[in-house]
Amino acid sequence: MCGRIIKQASLILSLAAGLWLTPTAVQAFSLGGHGGFNLDRGDLHIGFDIMFPVLTVAPRVEWVLWPSFAHVVVWDGHDVELPGFDMAFFFKLRHVPIAPFVGSGFGLAIYDQVTPKFNMITGAMFTPPGRVRPFGQIAVRFIRGTFVDALFGVLFEL
Repeated sequence: MCGRIIKQASLILSLAAGLWLTPTAVQAFSLGGHGGFNLDRGDLHIGFDIMFPVLTVAPRVEWVLWPSFAHVVVWDGHDVELPGFDMAFFFKLRHVPIAPFVGSGFGLAIYDQVTPKFNMITGAMFTPPGRVRPFGQIAVRFIRGTFVDALFGVLFEL
């Protein structure tokens, strides 16, 4: 019984390693930040981003994990902290240094209480030669209501 479990675990780990090490897998990551404002109330939004490209699912489609932490300056109330974890698909266009993206994720809204949140994101990342990746994003957040943020940022590919 134990040998069978070890064999199955080894097979799963081998398949995962094979998937990760294939030429279509992406192994870089990026760090950066973003700023913007809430379109509903005008509150200031500043944050930090990490992006982990996970897999190239088609020749011009990449799946990424995008954790972030944001601070929202609420003009007439308690400031809000927004740790989050988004997953997005990037679509690389031919002959154009722009990659539109769409995704969703989850996280927390931390103010005088802690509330779960769900995100839907869309936008475009500019992909000129080099390692600097500016982006624009619209984020719809479901946190005891709906909030829409317009965000602009830059990631540095490491």
